[in-house]
Amino acid sequence: MAVNARTEEFQHIEVFDKPALFTNGRIARDTVPKGWYCYDIRGSDDDPGELCYMEENVVVNHAGS
Repeated sequence: MAVNARTEEFQHIEVFDKPALFTNGRIARDTVPKGWYCYDIRGSDDDPGELCYMEENVVVNHAGS
C-alpha cells in the first residue's frame, strides 16, 4: 500500500551531499507536491536493508522511497 507524501513522517537523510527525505514505504506519486522529486530505493537480493540503487520505480526488492 502506498503512503501519502503529504502526511507521511519522513527521516531526514543526505543523498549525494544534498538533503533528502526518506521513508520505508512506497509513495503514491499523485501525492508528491509540485517541485519535489520522488525516487524508489532498491535493496539487495541477499539483504533488503542494504540500499543498492535509486530508480524511478522499484517493483522487486523495494527498500524505501
